[in-house]
Amino acid sequence: WRVKSVDDDRRLVVVAPSDGGDPPLFGGAGVDVHDRVRQRMYDILVSADQPPAYLDGMAKELLAEAKEGFRRMRLTEESMIEVGTDTLLFLWRGDRMMNTLVARLTARNVEASHDGLAICVTRCSKATLREHLAALVLEGPGDPTALAATVGKKAIEKWDHCLTEELLNLGNRGNAWWLLGQFEGAH
Repeated sequence: WRVKSVDDDRRLVVVAPSDGGDPPLFGGAGVDVHDRVRQRMYDILVSADQPPAYLDGMAKELLAEAKEGFRRMRLTEESMIEVGTDTLLFLWRGDRMMNTLVARLTARNVEASHDGLAICVTRCSKATLREHLAALVLEGPGDPTALAATVGKKAIEKWDHCLTEELLNLGNRGNAWWLLGQFEGAH
């Protein structure tokens, strides 16, 4: 696209197709999802309100399907769902907290991965996962830098390959304090 004009007062940019060139390349997997985004998702899924007027027909169908799946899985009453031999843990928290919990579980030799909205704990029942979470709460937050040292791939940003392991650990330490009390009374 080529910018033809900009009207600051009306906040309008007029563009036209360009004559050629290559589209820009965007690397990476995107930005981390913040706590507020996932909490807003939860609020929308539990809401009985009508869908927003700006949604088209397909978006309204998809939202209705999401709400039905949410209700069917009873995610307002249950934060853990067993799927075969695995357990999915729905925290409705941001990526930083989800990744921190995955690192804490992995440090306990529990096979866990962050899978979008949930943490998937492989070959683990709900009861066993509850035991691991209770143990993490009793352990307290621990040392964030030591926890970061247990994470496999830390060099993910453009210039991370230039950093020492120690600096990567400092840069990747998560906010582990949230674990205290997070799972008290978990379903």
